[in-house]
Amino acid sequence: MAISGPEPLNKLLRNLRAKDFDLLAPHLKKREFHLGYEIESPNVSIAEVV
Repeated sequence: MAISGPEPLNKLLRNLRAKDFDLLAPHLKKREFHLGYEIESPNVSIAEVV
């Protein structure tokens, strides 16, 4: 699911120039992380950038 709607909540995405965001937008997926969610672990290869 591509991100659509008004302004992204993510501060990095929100601060991109519009033309740069438009290039990325079709490839973005909305993800929700709960407090304490471990995004990556030490000594483990990163399989996906979330």
